[in-house]
Amino acid sequence: MKIGTRTLSYLQKLVLFGFVLSALPTTIIGGYSYYKSSVDARAKAVEMNLQTIRQTHARVEQIVGITDRFMLQFLTSPLAYSSLNSKMALEEFQTLRDLKDELFRMQIFDLGIADMTFVNLENGWFVNNSGKRDLPELSPEHPYVRFGQKPANSFWGYSGDFSGSTASCELQLVKKLPIYSLQPTGLLIADIPCSYIKTVASQIVTDGYFFIVDEENRLLTSNYENATRMMEPDFFRSVVPQNQDRSLSGIESVYIDKEKYLLTYQTSQYNRWTYIKATPFKRIDSESRAIGWATVYLVLGMLAICLSLIALGTRRLYYPISRLYQTLSNILYTTESVRSKNEINVIQSGVTRLLDYRIQLNADLEAQKPKLKDYFSLKLVNGGMNKTEIAEKLSQYGHSLAWRQFAVFAIDIDTLEGTAYKSSDQHLLMFAINNIVSEIVPPPHRLNPVLTDQAQITIIADSEGDADGFNALIDGYAEKIRQTTREYLKLKISIGVSRVYERIEETPNAYREGLEALKYRIRHGQEAILYIDELEPKTRGKFEYPEQSGSNLLDTVKFGDERAVVEALDLFIGDLFREERYPRDYQIMLSQLLYHLTTKVPGIEECFGEWHKDGQSVYDQLFELTTKPEIEAWLRDRVIKPIVRYNESKKTDQSAKISQDIIKMIHERYDTDLSLEFCAEQLNYHPNYIRRVFRQQTGVNFSDYLTSYRMAKVKKWLAETDMRISEIAEKVNYQNSQNLIRSFRKIEGMTPGAYRTKVRK
Repeated sequence: MKIGTRTLSYLQKLVLFGFVLSALPTTIIGGYSYYKSSVDARAKAVEMNLQTIRQTHARVEQIVGITDRFMLQFLTSPLAYSSLNSKMALEEFQTLRDLKDELFRMQIFDLGIADMTFVNLENGWFVNNSGKRDLPELSPEHPYVRFGQKPANSFWGYSGDFSGSTASCELQLVKKLPIYSLQPTGLLIADIPCSYIKTVASQIVTDGYFFIVDEENRLLTSNYENATRMMEPDFFRSVVPQNQDRSLSGIESVYIDKEKYLLTYQTSQYNRWTYIKATPFKRIDSESRAIGWATVYLVLGMLAICLSLIALGTRRLYYPISRLYQTLSNILYTTESVRSKNEINVIQSGVTRLLDYRIQLNADLEAQKPKLKDYFSLKLVNGGMNKTEIAEKLSQYGHSLAWRQFAVFAIDIDTLEGTAYKSSDQHLLMFAINNIVSEIVPPPHRLNPVLTDQAQITIIADSEGDADGFNALIDGYAEKIRQTTREYLKLKISIGVSRVYERIEETPNAYREGLEALKYRIRHGQEAILYIDELEPKTRGKFEYPEQSGSNLLDTVKFGDERAVVEALDLFIGDLFREERYPRDYQIMLSQLLYHLTTKVPGIEECFGEWHKDGQSVYDQLFELTTKPEIEAWLRDRVIKPIVRYNESKKTDQSAKISQDIIKMIHERYDTDLSLEFCAEQLNYHPNYIRRVFRQQTGVNFSDYLTSYRMAKVKKWLAETDMRISEIAEKVNYQNSQNLIRSFRKIEGMTPGAYRTKVRK
């Protein structure tokens, strides 16, 4: 905007705009206020006029109504009927007197009745305040004749001269006798001066003019001095609506003596008189004009205040704009020519550049959004997020807030053996499984699948709230993930499924349940879909290490027969997995076996190097095994066979050969009276040498080994046969069963019978 050749500053524009903006509504409100006050003043005048004419109508109608009732009461009296049939001769003086008293009595009430006349048309006389008079010869134009010819039994008449004043005007209420007769013979006439009606109305109407007209629009009375021309019915016919159903009330505007008046009228249903109140418009508008001037002064005062406030406020509002303008000018421009630029243009250029930066930043954030979603899933399964933070992130990343059921999938590769992959491919394969899950489970039913150190984790969600439907959904997704992985990656995977939960903040617990479910592969094998709520034993079994098969396995390993070792290992694994247990229980028992192997089997130290793999201890390797076949194969190939092979390698030297020969003799002749001297004689060595070599090679002396082997045979027969103790004693070259029982109790801590009972139980 320019004024002359000068460009207005933004501050000046703000002041000008603020003034226009404040002036416009202020002016509109002021104008509307004046208009509304004018309308309200006229509405108030109309309401006051209606109130006035209603009061006038009520008061006048009260007077004429009481007069009507008094006259009707008289007409039904015996005096009226006796007077109607009387000629009022001198002998009927008492009747005349009673009639005059009754007519006078009806005039003493404050009803404004000037005279009451009883007319006997049939007998030719009438009585009023002047006394009794005989009727002259009545012409057809005589009022009494005209009254008698009217069809109504009761009606209002009008007599007198208006001539600008109502002093000589009278209203006449006429009733015929007999009542309801088609040929009346008498009349009862009440004369009420118009001046009385005017006086009554004037007491109510204190401002403006009133007019009372009859049903033929003739003026009955008024307080308007120049009302002569209003005597004509045509005048009021043009004011009051004329129809058969004459309106009871209404308003009109008319000119009286060249001045505009507001006319308010109401028509009586009793006698069809119309009561009219006239108020000059200039009197009505005088109040609104005063309000109008007050409004003008108020608007001008408000504009002055607004201008002052605008000038003060815009300076404060302009201050941050000025600061922003200065800052952006220094950043965007290096010359003083920028000072002549428009502030808004400079700010716009700066904001545009900032928006460009923001767009670029949003693009970068959008590119990172999948990673942020992955981070949210990881943080959710690891815990540490409250309910409010979770809801905020769900909304931010476009997830549904209506999810009502959740479950966690924990997916892991069972084995890479028999596949084309190497252990170094493990991480890439888990990424591939993660992508497969993303393709199979649609976003409306999951959060972003993620990888942890232990498994691939997916949070499944549903908003329906149908438990059976959600379980079917979980089954379908799990089976499809397993089949797709087998088809495309040629891999065996297992899926651990947590319990279904309803609060998303319980996800960390569900994550641990999914991982725990995977551990049950130790019992259920590979390619399993493992539901934690179906796997956990209802009651925890008795934690009891399989002593008999474990001891047998240790003895077999000591003796070095590989075939027997495999059979003993199968028996031990079978006993171990016979009862349902928690995965941790299996691991504890297997650890106990490893401990026995490392402490009770000779030559075990030489096998430690072969047991350790990639810096992992034998126990770490054990805890990584997931299935029963894996555990059995690992124990056989990685633990026990190296011991057996090592012990067999020792047989190549002389000492090992001597020991093996002695052991062979023991295995073949344990049921004879075998002795160390017999063995030395057979091997052609001195008994003391054989004793020393045997102890060095086996770690036990000859007699202990012989006894241990015999006891191993005894335990086997006790467990597998029903032979009597005496028979077993004879087979292991004991003289009697008592000697066997003493030796067995000394070694095993229980009698043979107790051992048999324990093993078979």
